[in-house]
Amino acid sequence: IRPIGQIRPAALPEILMLILEDGLHVKQKFIQISGSNTEDPAPLQAARIWYDQANGALKFSANGGAFALGVAAAGVLTALQAVIGGVTPLGTLTVVATDTNTIGLVLRSGAASPSADWLSIQNQAGTQVLARFGGSSPFFEVTQFSYGFFYNGQISTSVRMGASADTATAIPLVARGFTAQSANLFEAREIGNAIQFAIGPAGQIKTANATAATTPGSVVKKLEVFDAAGASLGYVPIYSAIT
Repeated sequence: IRPIGQIRPAALPEILMLILEDGLHVKQKFIQISGSNTEDPAPLQAARIWYDQANGALKFSANGGAFALGVAAAGVLTALQAVIGGVTPLGTLTVVATDTNTIGLVLRSGAASPSADWLSIQNQAGTQVLARFGGSSPFFEVTQFSYGFFYNGQISTSVRMGASADTATAIPLVARGFTAQSANLFEAREIGNAIQFAIGPAGQIKTANATAATTPGSVVKKLEVFDAAGASLGYVPIYSAIT
């Protein structure tokens, strides 16, 4: 055993570290943790907590994995991120706004036109994206892997959905088929699931509202039809009656 004066300063933290076999009870207003700029994840079967002074974040690590909590202003949580790569299950997260004027949850990208998604809903294995929000394009997408993602529900949109910008020339809604698409691009069905109206993979108009007839009446209106480029193909006559 060396006298205190002969102990190397670098060895002091190891000598002064307490090993507690029982629980620790601290009867003080707070426990203060000093800064550290070096990541120091815990090994297996151990846990650590440290303060990252450079990023202003409190970091936690257990069994080699880690995450961080950071604040940009007093009382404002701004970051919950993995320090080490991999999947970190967090269970169920419920966010409740403090009042009617507070936004409950905000997702903010790291760049004006991010390449990564803001939010991604994946299958259990993490190999397929069912729905994603963010990224540079498209802004919102329900993929072909989602199957009945909106089954028995509805989608309503009054703004652009699938367009690239908020302009008068932006397309509000786009149904994009897969390579060599064979199924319909769009279908309207009744409660029994029978197709009432559909748009085929090559733009064919399909309807269940057609009946047999032979004799047209008088032409009372006309309906102009256009090709895919917007050029007029001509007019379809609308008769007063067909018997």
